[in-house]
Amino acid sequence: MTGLAVDGDGAVYAALASFVPEVAPGIYRVGPDGGDAELFAAHPDLVVPNGLVFDGDGQLWVTESSRGAVFRIAPDGTATPVVSDELLRGQHDFCPTAPAEGNDFGANGIAIAGDVLYVANTDRASVVRIGLAGDGSAGSIEEVVEPRCGELDGADGLALAPDGSLIGGAANVQS
Repeated sequence: MTGLAVDGDGAVYAALASFVPEVAPGIYRVGPDGGDAELFAAHPDLVVPNGLVFDGDGQLWVTESSRGAVFRIAPDGTATPVVSDELLRGQHDFCPTAPAEGNDFGANGIAIAGDVLYVANTDRASVVRIGLAGDGSAGSIEEVVEPRCGELDGADGLALAPDGSLIGGAANVQS
């Protein structure tokens, strides 16, 4: 499990990456009363779903770390790729403290402020801003926190504070 979010009704959504054929990767849902998790959303390109955040319309936005992408999940569970960009892709050896070998791990933590998504890039130690058009498609994409390997290498979670500032979660490859 790589990410969690709770909807307005109290259902819990979990992002699950799977490396065995018996378990499908995707977004799993547990109802507000508990019970077993059920696969809620899947897509062939949603292999390593990670960060999750709901918008005001009840759509779930999900980062895909292995492909450097963002997906939108409709309330009925339909998964739609919205954007894939070089600024969202991982490059495991980008920061000098990275191990010599490893998998690329890009788009990770995600936060939303109105019509703007903010996405942490784990390998590149940066934060990307993605403008959203009225139809939910991606608009402009820019790096708003340039790579900071000493501070953000391994950037994981991302949240929006009440004052509108961004809060970074764990930097999970720091020594």
